[in-house]
Amino acid sequence: MTDTENNIANTTDNSNECKKIKISTDKSKTLFYFSDLTARFLETEPSVDISGLGEAIYKVVTTIDYLKSKQVIVVNKIHTGLSSNIELVVNVSKGPNHAEYLKSMEERKTTHE
Repeated sequence: MTDTENNIANTTDNSNECKKIKISTDKSKTLFYFSDLTARFLETEPSVDISGLGEAIYKVVTTIDYLKSKQVIVVNKIHTGLSSNIELVVNVSKGPNHAEYLKSMEERKTTHE
């Protein structure tokens, strides 16, 4: 299983299938990793859930704040939960600058190769 597959799960929300990006506290995965993953998923999905448990919540908030400030995403819904741990789930869709962000991702990728 790849790193990307480890951070994705299919979930059902009101009979509509929605991709879920699970953010972890793994230090090897940066803000850009989760931001870029979200932007990529929004190329083909109408919306995506970004979630984190416990100490990973700060990464969810940071990722959402970064993408929202660049107008890459629009926040549709915020959900919190508590079972064995505190969970934050944020449903997002494409923002007005989504296409521009994808172009900048490609530029970053080509400069690092």
